[in-house]
Amino acid sequence: AKPFIYQEEDKIRRQSTLSVLIKLLDTILRLLHPFMPFITEEIWQKIRHLVDSKYETLAEDRFPEGKFLSGSITDTDKDAEMKTKIVMEIVSTLRNFRSEHQIENSRKFALLINKDLRLSDLESAALIKLANIESFNTITGKPDKSFVLPLTEFSIELYVRAEGVIDFERERLRLKKELEKSEKDIISTK
Repeated sequence: AKPFIYQEEDKIRRQSTLSVLIKLLDTILRLLHPFMPFITEEIWQKIRHLVDSKYETLAEDRFPEGKFLSGSITDTDKDAEMKTKIVMEIVSTLRNFRSEHQIENSRKFALLINKDLRLSDLESAALIKLANIESFNTITGKPDKSFVLPLTEFSIELYVRAEGVIDFERERLRLKKELEKSEKDIISTK
């Protein structure tokens, strides 16, 4: 939600995102109220004017109801859930890749994916923002001189072109140090 709250171009998207977050917070507070009445009441009092409640206290207001409680999840919900899992996994994989190869978070690069994810414009924008990439494209085949990052759960492969992203000399030194450390560990265990 952060990318849509802090952007200035689309005021309607920003407002609808904030509305959803307020509704979500209200629902969470209602669900937690029986277990944590004092703190949930305190927080709810701060947002009461935003949720437009006719009640003075959270305890008086009704407990949440809805499809998430009744178990009637639609195919659309399942599709959205799957897309969200894939986007989260891509973001996590790319963050691990950046960390492992000591790539600055400010450095952006293009991402290539071997499968069409069928993301909406909104979902694509979220992926680009959260993964901090320039863009992503669907390709067939494996590009030359690229890192392969498999997402086995989803049968997806991510490709990051090494050129321009990785400092090869620094990477060689890092791997050499790692190899030397591993060799010392092996010798010390004998």
